[in-house]
Amino acid sequence: MEKKWTKQQADAIEARGGGLLISAAAGSGKTAVLTERIIRRLVDRSDPTDADRFLVVTFTRAAAAEMRSRIGDRLRELIRRSPDDLFLQRQLTLLQQTLICTMDSFFLNLAKENFERLGISQNLRVADDAMLSTMTADCLEALLEESYQQPTDGFLALVRSFSDENDRMLSAEVLRLYKKLRSLPYPRRWMDEQLALYRDPPPVDKSAWGEILLKEAEDALRRGMSAARQAIACVSADPVLQKQYLPALSDDLAALQDAHAALRSGWDAAVKAVQGVSFGRLGPARGCDPALKERASGLRDQVKGELKTAQAALLCTEAEYREDMAMLAPQVEALFGLTWELWQRIDRAKADAAVADFSDFAYLALQLLADADGNPTPFAKEYAERFDEILLDEYQDTNQMQDLIFSCISKGGQNLFLVGDLKQSIYRFRSASPEVFMEKKDRFALYDGTHFPALLPLSSNFRSRREITEAVNYIFSKTMSRQVGNVDYDGQEQLNSGASWYPPLPESSAPAVSLLHFDQPQEACKQYPPHLSEERAAPAQNTPRAGTEIKKKNQIKNKKKKKTKNEKKKTTTGENPPP
Repeated sequence: MEKKWTKQQADAIEARGGGLLISAAAGSGKTAVLTERIIRRLVDRSDPTDADRFLVVTFTRAAAAEMRSRIGDRLRELIRRSPDDLFLQRQLTLLQQTLICTMDSFFLNLAKENFERLGISQNLRVADDAMLSTMTADCLEALLEESYQQPTDGFLALVRSFSDENDRMLSAEVLRLYKKLRSLPYPRRWMDEQLALYRDPPPVDKSAWGEILLKEAEDALRRGMSAARQAIACVSADPVLQKQYLPALSDDLAALQDAHAALRSGWDAAVKAVQGVSFGRLGPARGCDPALKERASGLRDQVKGELKTAQAALLCTEAEYREDMAMLAPQVEALFGLTWELWQRIDRAKADAAVADFSDFAYLALQLLADADGNPTPFAKEYAERFDEILLDEYQDTNQMQDLIFSCISKGGQNLFLVGDLKQSIYRFRSASPEVFMEKKDRFALYDGTHFPALLPLSSNFRSRREITEAVNYIFSKTMSRQVGNVDYDGQEQLNSGASWYPPLPESSAPAVSLLHFDQPQEACKQYPPHLSEERAAPAQNTPRAGTEIKKKNQIKNKKKKKTKNEKKKTTTGENPPP
């Protein structure tokens, strides 16, 4: 029986003419859509695409094998109906040459196919996780030992910021930065840009940190004003509470409103206004409604809590910010220097062992395909002619370097078919950058069949009952936003129930959805090691000996713990701003 497709699915299958970003919600049938799109292009007699002119990139080997199997099964089914159709038989034969693989496999094979051009050994092998972990730990331990023997002022300041009894925190920070750098196409350029923000910082309200803190303060004050208004409405229903509580609550609201208005008057004015808010005492309220009193008191506690959040965000003046940045600049420089030197040492160790990891092969692919400015090389333009369409699955979990590589072989993005869902981005620990997906989602126009590149949402969920999708929409519309979860859970992101085949629930049984909350044991939250296999993270026991206790007596004496405002602004890397 012919499968029925929704309008959105049919558009994703049939769309031609330019790049497409498919925002595919959970249960929306994206794999079926991908398969059908390829099949229809393969069997289009008027404008066919040979099977070996597709590049299909999936997240796991299992997904790649499943995709190849689905396409092959469909072709064989069509051949059974028309056994003498040489056209279909040829496509099935060409399918064996179709590149359907993971990103890691694609980069690995591309590098090995061009080993002479790259100047690498044809016999370069992939290092296993245990080897990489040991190699990384040994290089880091030796590097820190040498740094203690000949310390710079910046290094000593960095140690004071991150170390206590051992080097675990500092080592972990170096490894986090190392992992992040290896997901960037031009890491030295990125480090120079970040260091410049410390050496010559922009005004605090124009900085990445300041913008986030101002937004945090503004949101807290808005919530506080809302709670204050609710408290005023509450006490207005009781004469005693109105007399004893209303003056103080009205003053609370006015103070928060003034502080909120001051956020538009410059950073120092905002700091002064927010830090200057105080609360008066509530009068005695004997003989009032106890329930209303309890509610009003609870709302006022909420007002106070929101003010504390705003005050914690706006903690320092412009002058103090600049003082802190000047203090942090040499520490950031030392951290970048340590991390870059670690990278070079690990590279030398891998070269001595004639091994490489998957990030190395990605960099080799980048070297082949992109110049120093991120433009396609002549080789990239030639290589791009091999493909009529490039389909990338799980696009929300790509990073900047991977995105640049595929943009260089996609004829300016004209033959890219990108599929993903920001709400399912879970691989930041593998240096995924959902911002790559987000940038295109914001920039692309909604699909109209004419203008490209285009965004095409698949929002119908075919797995769950309507009651489930409604509950999911309710919960995430209240909790998910651009700041928390990378996406505003609005009409375009909400799930539409497409599972019409479920039998109706008995009228007597009202649907009930239970939300289970699990506390994750701390032991299970250990960070994965920086070197991950193609499909899964290495076990926790393979974590590099990043916390090797290097004794520092004779190197650093009389280390004092300084609990000042400056220490609250630790040097940040990885996912924290600046971007």
